[in-house]
Amino acid sequence: MAANKRALRLVKAMDYLSTKSSLIAFENNSLILNKVKLEASSNGALKASFVVDKPKCNIGGILHGGYIAAMVDFMSYAAVLMTPNGRLSYTTNMNINYVKSVWIGEKVLVETKSLKSGKSPLIETYFHGEDGTLLAKGTTAFLAAEEKYQNIPKETINFDVYED
Repeated sequence: MAANKRALRLVKAMDYLSTKSSLIAFENNSLILNKVKLEASSNGALKASFVVDKPKCNIGGILHGGYIAAMVDFMSYAAVLMTPNGRLSYTTNMNINYVKSVWIGEKVLVETKSLKSGKSPLIETYFHGEDGTLLAKGTTAFLAAEEKYQNIPKETINFDVYED
């Protein structure tokens, strides 16, 4: 999966958000992206991985469903921004199917797939174990924000939605 210029700019913005930004957004995005390694990026698609650690787990030592939901939302939104003409968009619906438990120490592979772009993007996000076993699948629907709000990504993470 070859990375395009837009994808590379977004990766840089995501790194800034997770490591240097003082923005507070949903408990601070650095908690969501902590120790997540971006493997590949291209037009509407991302591949990432992480090893399940204690802060991502419930009291039973299993990857928390809330963490999975946060990752689905964040990764699918990033995929929206990577599409040509991707814009600041709001999540309007998110459905997650939890298929198999994941334990502390296990590696998880995350992949997004853009099903529809434009004013109402639709993204699928898959979580797989190292052996390829499906762990969870999320589908997220978005609605592009009004034009007057499209400067927010540039002001907050230095990502201009109008630049290719």
